[in-house]
Amino acid sequence: MFTKTTAKDQLIMQWHEAQQTLAQAKEVESQLRKEVLAECFAVEADFEGTENVDLGEGYKLKSVFKLNRRLANKNGETDKALTKIEKLGEAGEFVADRLVKWEPKLSMTEYKNLPNNMRKIIDEVITSAPGAPSISLVEPKAKK
Repeated sequence: MFTKTTAKDQLIMQWHEAQQTLAQAKEVESQLRKEVLAECFAVEADFEGTENVDLGEGYKLKSVFKLNRRLANKNGETDKALTKIEKLGEAGEFVADRLVKWEPKLSMTEYKNLPNNMRKIIDEVITSAPGAPSISLVEPKAKK
């Protein structure tokens, strides 16, 4: 039973309260950041780069604007675009070969189903490191 009286229970409650405080602080920071950006920087929505606003006495407000780019390839769109670039001649082949970086990504579903002889081979090129564990407090469901 969860009594909140043992040292372990108190530690769990302190962590849970800190987790909630952090979530609220992130929400407030995000909203304030949007307001500061709107008030201090007049940039186009697709602007990419660094802007500074002089605040006086040596202070400045610096913002780095980023554009996230992703390639669509669910239906081979990227492959088709690269093929078109390649067909533009020798320079096109050179550009197409360097334009997109293909990185190996391990399929955990396939990995977990590998027979031992295959797993030993692929394990030689896999580096494993512990990730940050997640934790959540699951409250009891309300009785109807």
